[in-house]
Amino acid sequence: LAGEFTGSDVMGVSPTPDTEGSRNVQGVFVEFAVPLVSPEMNIPLVHSLDLQLAGRAENYSVFGSVTKPKVALAWRPASWLMVRSAWSQGFRAPNLPQLYEQGVERANTRSDWIRCEIEVRAGREPDFDSCSVGVSSVSQRSGSTDLKPEESENFTVGLVAEPRFLPAAWGDLTLTIDYWNVQQENLIGIFGDANALTLDYLLRTQGSSNPNVLRAAPTQEQIDAAVGTGLAPVGSLQYVIDHYRNLQPREVDGIDFGFYYDLDDTPWGDFSWRMNAAKLLTFYQEPGDEAAMLLAAQAAGDIDPSIRIIGAEDLRLQNGLPEWRATSTVTWRNGSWGAGLYSSYVSEVYDTSATLPDGTQWVVEDWLTHNVYLQYEFDGAGPLNDTRMR
Repeated sequence: LAGEFTGSDVMGVSPTPDTEGSRNVQGVFVEFAVPLVSPEMNIPLVHSLDLQLAGRAENYSVFGSVTKPKVALAWRPASWLMVRSAWSQGFRAPNLPQLYEQGVERANTRSDWIRCEIEVRAGREPDFDSCSVGVSSVSQRSGSTDLKPEESENFTVGLVAEPRFLPAAWGDLTLTIDYWNVQQENLIGIFGDANALTLDYLLRTQGSSNPNVLRAAPTQEQIDAAVGTGLAPVGSLQYVIDHYRNLQPREVDGIDFGFYYDLDDTPWGDFSWRMNAAKLLTFYQEPGDEAAMLLAAQAAGDIDPSIRIIGAEDLRLQNGLPEWRATSTVTWRNGSWGAGLYSSYVSEVYDTSATLPDGTQWVVEDWLTHNVYLQYEFDGAGPLNDTRMR
């Protein structure tokens, strides 16, 4: 009725046009398991020693060939204790949309910070915290056959303990702890339309603009709004060019903990308890040239400190990267009956898309969830045989 059309069948959802592309891939994988020392050899402090050698080679029609190795070692100084370590290299080829996608649009609401700068300089707003300049931002994304594959180097080392001092009637206990480190290069991602608008804000205060931020010609109202501010008038945002690119290196490391306990053949049935926890130590994304420019400008006071530079430097505790994650599963089985309790814990994170009136980030509190179930499994020759109800 209004004469407006959209490329999407769902209101408020950005359209995704069809993408066509192809590639040819040939690959080969080889693995060797080499027992270096066995218990029968009776070597002091070496109950067993096992070596794993593996390699993966693939050839892609788009970017050529790649070969990645893996080496792992498992040493048992005693039958109940194992020291394990592994080193490997990995890669991930760009997927077909990242290679061939053309003109995909994604709509978001972003802050057009240069408008805030104009309002603050003109005295119509006291500061950035009081300024509301949310605009509808349409980012245009396209793939590129010039993208390089993601590459990584991975290292882990840890301990596995299976204590034998417990009487057999007390069950089986296994404890694990592992440190891991992943260093990645050529990660495929985007700069982000929020960062692009922040860069446009910085460059416009310096007399230029971000060529990836496309605007309409300023209206007379927008021209009048900039009078006396020392800034050129700014037109309404049309769209942001935000193509896929290879990002700078990233380093991630952490520690994983495991607790596994089984108690079977009791008068009350079989019991099992599994606990896993992960502590994220580092999640550092090296900033690219544009992000580094924004961070340096913010440190120098050239752009407002309340503006968040997204996806650069220390990302731990932001959005989906909490310091701690943990799960626990307790199960019971007795004949046809069974029950279980599953618990999940996630520590607090900062939501970078939301801020409080004082400019600080919104804190998503830690949370603990539980799932409980009771089940019965039919056993017999009837039509419900092997049917489980939960």
